[in-house]
Amino acid sequence: MQNIMSKIISQILMLAITVLVTACNSKIEVTAAQLMQEFKTDEKAAIAKYLDKEVTVAVPVQIMILGFDGGLVITYNNNVEETNIEFNIPKSELKNAKSLKTGEVANISGICANAGKGRDIVFKNCKVIPTN
Repeated sequence: MQNIMSKIISQILMLAITVLVTACNSKIEVTAAQLMQEFKTDEKAAIAKYLDKEVTVAVPVQIMILGFDGGLVITYNNNVEETNIEFNIPKSELKNAKSLKTGEVANISGICANAGKGRDIVFKNCKVIPTN
């Protein structure tokens, strides 16, 4: 009887680990325009969906400036909203970012660190995802 219970508990733990790993690895992909629209339409839902999560954003490159830490800051604004989307790419991730050109669409992945309540949507620890 104890052997059967041990097997059941082991299977339940394996299932829980599988669910947890799957949830942690789920990817969120969105365009910059969609992201801004979601925050405009239902800010509370957008914060719950994106804040502190890794998100890949397809974004037209508009403004690129050097950050204080030697990294790169890419800023997007749709010229309608007052809110910007800001991507902070650390110095260690500049390799793929160096080839970016103003006007092209880049896929940038990072952690949504700040958003809502009239603030810019800020992503930290970003990296440019190379296109194939």
